[in-house]
Amino acid sequence: MAVGHFLDRLYSITPANVRNKDLDQALFSEIDQTLSPLIENTDLATQIPGAIVGVVSPGHTLLTSCGFTDDTSKQKITDATFFSVGSVTKAFTGLILAKAVKDGQLKLDDRVSNYLPTPLKETFLADINLNAITFKHLVTHTAGFASMPSNLQLTDSDNPAAGYTLQLLDACFKDPKPTSGCKPRLGTIIYSNLGISLLGIALQSALNPTLNDVKNPSYTNFNELLQQYLLFPAGISEIYGESDLLLQPKEYFTTSPHNTVLGTKALNSILSTFSLGRPSSSNSKTTTFADMSVMSPAGEATVTGRSMLNLMKYISGADTTNPVITPELMDEATKVLWSGQSSGKNISMSYATATEKLPNGTDLYKKDGLTTSGYQAYIAWSKQDRSGVFIIINSKSDAFSELKNGMTERLLLKIK
Repeated sequence: MAVGHFLDRLYSITPANVRNKDLDQALFSEIDQTLSPLIENTDLATQIPGAIVGVVSPGHTLLTSCGFTDDTSKQKITDATFFSVGSVTKAFTGLILAKAVKDGQLKLDDRVSNYLPTPLKETFLADINLNAITFKHLVTHTAGFASMPSNLQLTDSDNPAAGYTLQLLDACFKDPKPTSGCKPRLGTIIYSNLGISLLGIALQSALNPTLNDVKNPSYTNFNELLQQYLLFPAGISEIYGESDLLLQPKEYFTTSPHNTVLGTKALNSILSTFSLGRPSSSNSKTTTFADMSVMSPAGEATVTGRSMLNLMKYISGADTTNPVITPELMDEATKVLWSGQSSGKNISMSYATATEKLPNGTDLYKKDGLTTSGYQAYIAWSKQDRSGVFIIINSKSDAFSELKNGMTERLLLKIK
């Protein structure tokens, strides 16, 4: 198949004076041959409206996009189109903890009860089991919490956490029933959105308690912490929380510190670059981003392709010049904190699983994300080769498994 969808959708690539054109062609051909049939497909179970793919290494950087923001408008996806990345947000939350540990601000064995805001702090201090929970328990999913709070009412499947407040979360932790999803079972590994959300709340209170918003208890401003503590100092803009993009006034984006990195870009131009998710593989209904409220540390990040490309350069070590996301920080973030003998999964602060080896023998660190509003995302990188790939699509396509496994491996082997 000839390169088509991607060749004319090129937005960022290695400078021309050092460009390896043969490698360009090989990467484009791989991406095009894998994704073009899925975009042209009419079967909703596997069809993809649009996608963005980035590849990074010390000697080569590539960002491509194809398709449309949704099936109706036929607005083309660009490097400035926003996508939700779902649980890839957990890797960002883990990076905040890794930075705090590396800088000596927190210890993994610190009890989170010492850093929680009211009313959670009092609830945890009064319960011997809750009071024993540490940052390490939360980041490794070994606190034994259920995936979601048991009192979260799933009235809107596309936006299930909207309006879920700190008070409701506190009520869940106070629930005396042994079947409550908020009862800890320390040492039991359960993939937990609840646990990572609690981690984000504790990090916010520990690192910048002024962000706690007592007037609006449904939103904890974790996204602001992510930006101010990690991303903006690293020079990375255009990674926001979904509730930022949906709920903040125009002035939010035109005042400091946001205008420092956004320049004159205002909310109306940002809103015009949303992609729409397709949450079902059986119908063409689309929806916008979800408001995760206090659950935002577990899955609310939205990114543009160009912002994700910059972040992947630093995470993978393809670029070692960033003053914040350094190789030392990534060494801290990828230390194995929990190892599963049966599953083979090794959990670190970045929630990267170093379980898959590429044919060249290198470990592949990875994290994927699926949102209720119909986006899928995947990041993977090799520390040894200092290379990485990310793939983001705006549908719940069943074909994503092949994208995040087969195509990723083939791209990393080509770029090495």
